[in-house]
Amino acid sequence: MQAYAELFFVLMFDKSVSIVHIHTASYNSFYRSAYFVRLAKMFHRKVVLHVHGGGFKEYYATSSVKISRILDMCDVIVVLSGRWKEFFQGITSSEVTIVHNVIEPPEWDGACRERKKGMLNLLFLGLIAEPKGVFDLVSTIGENQEFFRGKVILNIGGNGDTHRLGEMISKYGIDDIVQYHGWVSGAKKKALLKESDVYVLPSYAEGVPISILEAMSYRMAIVSTPVGGIPEIVVDGENGYLVPPGDHETLFAALKSLACSETKHGEMGAISYVKVQSHLPVNVEKELMAVYEKLLGQ
Repeated sequence: MQAYAELFFVLMFDKSVSIVHIHTASYNSFYRSAYFVRLAKMFHRKVVLHVHGGGFKEYYATSSVKISRILDMCDVIVVLSGRWKEFFQGITSSEVTIVHNVIEPPEWDGACRERKKGMLNLLFLGLIAEPKGVFDLVSTIGENQEFFRGKVILNIGGNGDTHRLGEMISKYGIDDIVQYHGWVSGAKKKALLKESDVYVLPSYAEGVPISILEAMSYRMAIVSTPVGGIPEIVVDGENGYLVPPGDHETLFAALKSLACSETKHGEMGAISYVKVQSHLPVNVEKELMAVYEKLLGQ
């Protein structure tokens, strides 16, 4: 309510504001955003609605008429990938355009990694929850621990259902393979990105994950799933592997392939770095300015 009141007074008295740029996602986030869309249009401002997250298709099915009505009020709908652009063009008359997710430039000189003691270093960063696939990942390690032991280390950082995570690690007896670091940020996060060879995110739903983009900027091979916009940044067999969500057997095969090769993760990581360039600030700024300049010229 405070934010709503603040925007009301800004739009009432500051005539220099021509565009209201609103970031949103699904469910409660979109419900809240709808009030800001209506307020901005009441004051005859241009509205950019920037949609994040991977659950919008499911959310749209719950109230398609009401959601489309809000989308149609906007001047531009910004999405994160070509697949999401195609979806939104089918549910709204508003213009739909792509602005890539932005990441910080990596604090790494790109020096060639060497496996520590011959180990392949895997990394998962994010919410410790079922939809992110982290429990599938730990189960896959546990079910195939005889192969992974001595070849692979999995580092996990994040918050969420840490109790279940700890129980799984104990149940499988893999605390020598899987290391949980708690919530990581800043220098600790950058250190893990620098030291890791493969980023693993076997999610069930996504937009275009920032965590994958960050890992790509640190020249990492990616193992993920073909959901949301991920197939547009991870090409199976090129800069990583895409496996069906919940498929432990295929996930194991992907990790095994990387663990059995001394060079594959480095080759894939180099391709990741090339692919992620469009997500660096200098390039995303150009995309965003093109949206604003077009609106201001109308």
